Amino acid sequence: MFFIDDDLKKILTLFPPRAVRVVDKFELIRAAPGLLRSLQDTRVYEEELVRLRTRLEVAGVTVVNTPPESSIWKPDASAGMKILQIYFRQILDPDPLHLDFRSRHFSLGSANALIWNPSKLRARWSEAFRAGVKDIYDGFYFSDSVKFLGGLEMLGLFKNLPAPKDREHVAGVFFEHFGEGRTAPIRFSMEKLRNSFGKIFDTLTEYGIKVDSQFVLLGTTLCTMYTTLEAIETPLDVRAAYLSVRGKI
Repeated sequence: MFFIDDDLKKILTLFPPRAVRVVDKFELIRAAPGLLRSLQDTRVYEEELVRLRTRLEVAGVTVVNTPPESSIWKPDASAGMKILQIYFRQILDPDPLHLDFRSRHFSLGSANALIWNPSKLRARWSEAFRAGVKDIYDGFYFSDSVKFLGGLEMLGLFKNLPAPKDREHVAGVFFEHFGEGRTAPIRFSMEKLRNSFGKIFDTLTEYGIKVDSQFVLLGTTLCTMYTTLEAIETPLDVRAAYLSVRGKI
């Protein structure tokens, strides 16, 4: 047995229920205790913050270990770009992924610096999963279809799909998920994200494809980030944010 606190429940409700159809339920159950332990592991958390401070300082992000005095703030485009850079840095770095990007963990400091108090809710990806996600992002933002398709295959998204037309269908749904972010700035919308996730889950269900439970971690992070970024009225240049981080790694 394990206990899920109210805060974790709120985060999990952001993720579309249809996801459970394509994820191994037993894997999710096995992963839950590790997530809860991460909330209590203060020593490792502090060590991770030291590394985060060094990596994010150049992006104008101040990492702190105490919650902001007030969580009432309205992020602007500058803060939004920094949050995107934090997200992509988390995707590409070997340290554990911080899953909660809700606005309560951010505030604005002097000289327009973004202050980030990372949640203790975090999880470590397998290197194979991280490599697959990186190849998908690289393939999309560098217009490299071979790498994009390779990343999808690495993550098991072409499992049992020998027919090229079926692979093209699955790849097309994932490509559509990224939207216009490669060619133009975009507005963030939780409604659009849920609809996009819905198409992905429906497609995977149609082909009988089960995905790694680590997709839930990635999806949860995206959902929490979207809740913060959709408050920004100015479209954000996601490709520029990714390239600014990718060039430093």
